[in-house]
Amino acid sequence: MTQDQWKAKRLTGKVLLDFQYASHTVDPDYALTDIPDGQWEFARMLPSASEQPALEFKPLNFSLFGPVFSSKLADEPEKLDRLIEYVEWGATAEGQLFHQAGLDNVTYVNEGGTMKYKEGLDRQKVAEQHGFDWWLSQSAEFMKSDAGYLKKQEAMKEFAPNYNVTPKNAPLTEEEQETVGTTVSALEDVAYQFATKAIMGMIDIGNDEAWNGYLSDLEKVGLDETRTIYEKYLK
Repeated sequence: MTQDQWKAKRLTGKVLLDFQYASHTVDPDYALTDIPDGQWEFARMLPSASEQPALEFKPLNFSLFGPVFSSKLADEPEKLDRLIEYVEWGATAEGQLFHQAGLDNVTYVNEGGTMKYKEGLDRQKVAEQHGFDWWLSQSAEFMKSDAGYLKKQEAMKEFAPNYNVTPKNAPLTEEEQETVGTTVSALEDVAYQFATKAIMGMIDIGNDEAWNGYLSDLEKVGLDETRTIYEKYLK
């Protein structure tokens, strides 16, 4: 769907629950413009299908850049030192602001101590047109004017009491990674096809023959093999 189609589908006053990034609640495109004084509220609890508390998965830390250092630099100490020097500068307040916002009066402006993108620009446009985006850490000074960031901070306080878990990291071997990479894609294809047929009423998931056929199709493309790999790490 296009963005306009997506908004038309959601913002009709008929949506009770909306699973969305918390920061999107501040986006004008997600405002309840068709409902007088209408506004979104954070969920008071996480929906659950059982008596057990629903889980909110806490994402693992990640970086926005790939490998910077290579063993080849061992033979080029001057280049290595220069690169380390640049990375250290990038972690300073000045470096963070430069990478995230770009250049003063070019991609952002300073209005009375408040720094924000110039009119008509946002993070995506600045990255596309000028190549600036944060990498080591976001600029604390610049984020003071970022509505999405402020909304996330608000959301974190609201959701802090919710029961959550941190996903475990499974350090797969190269062979296991290759197996999982191949089979998971095939498993998803089988699952999506089955779900589509069920939603369209072409099959009855309550029918044992249909359900067992689905399980058989999953086994054919590697369900047991993939499950064995993950169960080893879950133990």
